[in-house]
Amino acid sequence: MAGTVATIGAIVTGLEIGQRVAVYPIAACAECFYCSLGKHNLCVDEHGLGHGDDGGFAEYVAIPERIVRLGGVVDIGEMPFDLAVMMEPTSGPPTIELDDLYRALEILKPKITIPMHYKLPGCNYPIELDAKDFVRPYANDQVVWVEEPEVELTPETLPSEPQIMVLQATTAG
Repeated sequence: MAGTVATIGAIVTGLEIGQRVAVYPIAACAECFYCSLGKHNLCVDEHGLGHGDDGGFAEYVAIPERIVRLGGVVDIGEMPFDLAVMMEPTSGPPTIELDDLYRALEILKPKITIPMHYKLPGCNYPIELDAKDFVRPYANDQVVWVEEPEVELTPETLPSEPQIMVLQATTAG
């Protein structure tokens, strides 16, 4: 999600009121085995915004200290919010169901969607759905299979039409 900082807690540093930011919505514990390896996406004690707390569809969101501490609030400068990348963990409960996600993507029309929590070659994490299940309703020209676990995006490299980018899996421990 992305937005403008409206207020700041007393002990928060590095952020300013009015600053335009993107927020990684998962609060990892920073203490479990996976967090100790820097694999916060596999945290065994994660807490996601929108799961009991207000999330990206709320007018205002209180960002948990864990997200701020782990660098999950990133300055986006003057990048327009409509160029924001949407990353939504999907694969059924406790995350959003696919049909609901497809409807949200139709409404939001993000430039890039990167599916998470899907089985990919080399992925050792116990996941039920294959990435091919996620991309099934999309035309081949809308799907890019990236052979790396990361991708760098800038306003200049964003596509003109919505696109699905499936990244290569990293190994889980």
